[in-house]
Amino acid sequence: MNMHSPTVSSPRPKPARPKAHATSTLAEFDRAITAIDIAGLLGMPVENVSRVLRHEDLEGLLYRELTTAERTAWLQKARDALTDDVLQRTGPERQARWQAGWQEVLDRVDRDGVSAESVMPQYFRHDTLRLNGRYIRVPDGTFEYRLHRALCRVIFSRYVLGADRVVELGCGTGANLLLLRDMFPDTPLVGCDWAKSSQEIVTEIDAAKGNIAGANLDMLTMEGADRLPVTADTAVVTLHALEQLGNRFGPLLAFLMDAGPRICVHLEPIAELYDPNNEFDSVALEYHNKRNYLSGFLTELRELENAGRVEILAARRTGFGSPFQEAYSLIVWRPTV
Repeated sequence: MNMHSPTVSSPRPKPARPKAHATSTLAEFDRAITAIDIAGLLGMPVENVSRVLRHEDLEGLLYRELTTAERTAWLQKARDALTDDVLQRTGPERQARWQAGWQEVLDRVDRDGVSAESVMPQYFRHDTLRLNGRYIRVPDGTFEYRLHRALCRVIFSRYVLGADRVVELGCGTGANLLLLRDMFPDTPLVGCDWAKSSQEIVTEIDAAKGNIAGANLDMLTMEGADRLPVTADTAVVTLHALEQLGNRFGPLLAFLMDAGPRICVHLEPIAELYDPNNEFDSVALEYHNKRNYLSGFLTELRELENAGRVEILAARRTGFGSPFQEAYSLIVWRPTV
């Protein structure tokens, strides 16, 4: 049930274009994500978004809003998830699960080759999602992955362009590195993760695309950080990775403050951006807290900004997410001292 824990299963065939849900037809999906929608999610001018996105980034991103009865049922399902004893909290004891999950993706890459489809993480599997304060139904789990990539393309173009190197912390299957390589073919990339299978995937991507290095890093302790090439010209990015730290982000933040990168870009679940007085949000916030996801990070950055030590360039909730929570809040900042 965790949006961002890999579900270990037998390798899946390479997905192609989205297929309809088993009980649905494509005709029921009466809306489509456009550049205007993405501009709204990110709070950017639509002309800037349109310049970056390609036709294939938006093709087939179809959805429909849930009916009132369906919305009520999903809210109840989300509440029921909060009492599910199977729902696990994040922490270092789950490293074996990540190793096994990314091994499954590595096996797929070995079989099918390196592609955006073969490195798609297993947690992109939901056909019901959150969008702008409502539930939507989509054809299948690839919708979220493809919209994720469209959002990242715009974000990277806005904030990462011009960096001498990009370092992704918690790179997982390397899907974001593959997108970065497509966008910035001459920029050195570094993918860090605590799972050995993740580093092996990065090695495969490097063999296919070039100029990508892997590094073993435990973000809870920052063991291995001394070998990371983070300088004043480096962009550091995390995408659905800091959530695993809970409130133990201190070592990571201290490292970034000391290293002084050009910019830090995070697309993560941010508890401070939910409205606890809104039923739709309160269920997600409870889920966030039960999973022990990232807590206090934005608050700490705001305190550092008040002290004149960092500059926050963006702190925005996009309103997009899984049925149970939103992992697409955008935080962009940089150290100033």
